Amino acid sequence: MTQEKDAVALAAERIREAGLARERVIEGLTETEIREIGQRQGVRLPDLYVRFLTRMGRSAGDFLRGSDFLYPDLLPLKDYARGLLEEDEAEFGLRDSHFVFLMHQGYQFLFFDADESEDPAVYLYLEGEGPPDRVADRFSDWLKVAVEEEIEEWAKVGKAKPAG
Repeated sequence: MTQEKDAVALAAERIREAGLARERVIEGLTETEIREIGQRQGVRLPDLYVRFLTRMGRSAGDFLRGSDFLYPDLLPLKDYARGLLEEDEAEFGLRDSHFVFLMHQGYQFLFFDADESEDPAVYLYLEGEGPPDRVADRFSDWLKVAVEEEIEEWAKVGKAKPAG
């Protein structure tokens, strides 16, 4: 198994080890639910993201609490992101191949181009900040960093155990 394919299992393990979720709280989606997500946003989901949804698409404990990224909340995210871009009068627009996988508090969202690769680059759009920034070269890289950052933040309030 390649490093990229291990990224989802490693993320779930780190979330559990740090105390952000018990194993039974980390819950994935069915193939039918995953198909529904791709159909709703009009894309073929990349393999690594499908693996993510299969492992933790329904529940991931305290990981990314406060952000919409789990089923069924992620279903309308592309519509919400387009609304934000319109409201912001942004020069940037989402293409049909873009998949919005996370929105935070209605003012920022993360997305990737589903046609790019099986482990696509991740982009962040922040309201009022101009065009999106590339924040990770691969979804697997973004996931690893997101998990570690979440653990660090929760550790500051005594709700997670940092590595090492």
